[in-house]
Amino acid sequence: MAKSPTECETKKIAIIIAFQDFRDEECFIPRSIFLAEKIAVKIVSDKKGEAIGVYGGVVNVDLIFDELNIS
Repeated sequence: MAKSPTECETKKIAIIIAFQDFRDEECFIPRSIFLAEKIAVKIVSDKKGEAIGVYGGVVNVDLIFDELNIS
């Protein structure tokens, strides 16, 4: 029998960051918490590629603003 998804597994979160000089801790800490709870996370910025944080952290941008669907 297939296991039904938990409430967290059906959630989706968009973390919106600056492409350059975002605050690393404001992206990576919540992202790791959400992923540990099996919540889908997308990183959103004004352009695609590897965004670089103020402390050198790098994260791949999944979507640009125009691609974000909030419904």
